[in-house]
Amino acid sequence: MPFCAVHKDFFVEECKDCKDEYEELKGHTVGTSDRHVEVITSASGDSKGYKDFSEDRARKLYEQLLLQFLNPPSRLTEVEAARKARYIIKKQCLIRGLPGWKWLE
Repeated sequence: MPFCAVHKDFFVEECKDCKDEYEELKGHTVGTSDRHVEVITSASGDSKGYKDFSEDRARKLYEQLLLQFLNPPSRLTEVEAARKARYIIKKQCLIRGLPGWKWLE
């Protein structure tokens, strides 16, 4: 991975090395490290790069999202919070190519 030897703690937009490092971190260029190749593969739609998303895990995530949406700063109503939480769970299923569960409908 290329890195800028001058600007170690921040990026400078005019510096070519900083730009190259940023582009590789974001996955815009193909690097030589194994980790970078995995990121490119996952970004192209390979669902193997994602963690297992079981129904138990989805229910826990739903509960956490619901509580988060009910508390400040969101302070949504229960119906709105439930709708947003279900939307996020459905989106995660779609990303992973999983069928949704009945309780999401």
